[in-house]
Amino acid sequence: MAEQRLGLRFKMNDNVNCLFSKGYDNGLATTLDMSMKGAKLLLDQEYSKDEVLQLSFVLPNFSPNVETNGKVVWQEKSSISDYFLTGISFDEIPELQKGNLYKYLFSGHYNQLRDNCWSGV
Repeated sequence: MAEQRLGLRFKMNDNVNCLFSKGYDNGLATTLDMSMKGAKLLLDQEYSKDEVLQLSFVLPNFSPNVETNGKVVWQEKSSISDYFLTGISFDEIPELQKGNLYKYLFSGHYNQLRDNCWSGV
């Protein structure tokens, strides 16, 4: 699968849960990595490409939750479990929540940001 990320992704060191729903179908996902534009989630259900999920990310020490719609851009069965690795592209995030996501990602992941952006400089 070709890499098509739109933003720098940060691996989640914290347990960032994602509540999601599609119609009456609700679930809890594990967030594996995240950027300002999307995330990689571990889901217990299979979804089709371009399906839209309602998402609510519970960030440690930040309120309110980051809530947005996200489109499934890819999905593959995990090789080590019955779950599905799922790439999500976010719709627009409200300004306050976008600010919280930005602060969470960039304050809590300094070493990863340094390693990705300044290595070899």
